[in-house]
Amino acid sequence: MKRLFSLTLIVIAYFAGLTPACMAQNILDLDGLIQEALDNNPEIAASRNKKDALWQRPSQVKAWDDPRLTFGVINLPVDDFDFNKQDTTQKTVSLMQQIPFPGITSLREKVAVEEAKSADSQVEDIKTRIVKEVKKAYFQLCFINESIEITEANEDLSKKFVEFTQTKYEVGRGLQEDILKAQVELYKMQEKLIDLRQGQATLQAELNMLLNRDRTNPIKGKPVLKNTVFNSTLAELEETALASNPRLLSLKHLIERSEAEHSLAKKMYFPKFTITASYGQRDNRLDARPFPARVIAADGSFNDVTVAPLSDDRHRPDFFSFLVGINIPLWFKSKQNKKVSEAYYRVAQAKSRYESVKNDIYFNLRDRTARITKGKDLMELYKDSIIPQAEQSLNADMAAYQVGKIDFLTLLSSQITLFKYEIQYRRVMSDYEKDLAGLEAVVGKRLF
Repeated sequence: MKRLFSLTLIVIAYFAGLTPACMAQNILDLDGLIQEALDNNPEIAASRNKKDALWQRPSQVKAWDDPRLTFGVINLPVDDFDFNKQDTTQKTVSLMQQIPFPGITSLREKVAVEEAKSADSQVEDIKTRIVKEVKKAYFQLCFINESIEITEANEDLSKKFVEFTQTKYEVGRGLQEDILKAQVELYKMQEKLIDLRQGQATLQAELNMLLNRDRTNPIKGKPVLKNTVFNSTLAELEETALASNPRLLSLKHLIERSEAEHSLAKKMYFPKFTITASYGQRDNRLDARPFPARVIAADGSFNDVTVAPLSDDRHRPDFFSFLVGINIPLWFKSKQNKKVSEAYYRVAQAKSRYESVKNDIYFNLRDRTARITKGKDLMELYKDSIIPQAEQSLNADMAAYQVGKIDFLTLLSSQITLFKYEIQYRRVMSDYEKDLAGLEAVVGKRLF
């Protein structure tokens, strides 16, 4: 009896003064993990590369289309491919440049710039989400670690209870039913430890994934389960979210992009100019030589004669051409009109998405603050009322058991209740910190 009494006093003293397991010297630094994730997470790197790629587009779309240089031959006879035979045969070179209507390239640039700015905000959105996921995994791991320690202590006590009930049964002072129930409780603790250790391994793997570490690299150190002070008002959080939430900022830039596309679509009614300049080079005749010819005499007969060429037949001047063309929006009802309508609806879509996300943020802020308030109240309730009351109940049951007023199962139930409340208290603390991490993600910036 004294053995059980001493053992129970040790357990009560342990839990009454139980400090978070994370208070050990080997602390796993949360800020260090967050910075490592921001530096190495591949999803962040991918979004950053996408953003950098989009910033290469504005100068591209603002530039004119490349000029077109053309070389060719015109009117070359196919019987002998002689460049000197026909006066119209030319070797040509042409240069053509398409010139957009004024204002079009500037609007194209604005579309690309706003899309790139939206990608900037998307990078920040992913970074905010990664920070939230790191914090949630961190605090959940801390809860799992402390639950393992509490459950292991409970397991040890259950083993002592089994030994004690067996001893009492052997001397004829106990019941076999007490032994069986103590053993069942021990098996429950062992089952709980199996689940907790599996969850511990999963969370360590999740942290390795978020940090882009080698999957075989263990997470060293114990996470710190702290009680972060929260005193922001809902109005302050809403104001900060409107100014900082990266999803909202991204959608603002998408609205600007859509409006620029709408203005650009209206410009498509105006023509594009095409300027073409070409130069045609003609070969001179060969050296002048007499050539045979047949003439008609006065009597109608034909006479063969030799004709001397004129001296200027050997020189052929080159040609220069200059053309200006425009496209005619002939099919504007099925093309330009529809393009303007499409752009209009995309503007409306972007604005509706913005309002939807804003409403979602307002809801999440209220939901998170309500859950945080609940967590604070529950932590105070467990710390100041539930756990002290459970300890007092266990003390009273121990005293009653010593004098035979209650049976062993009642004492065992009181001990189990205290352990469960200790674990639940750690769960509430962990959920409170995770809710704060979720609140940060909704607001869009680090608050704690």
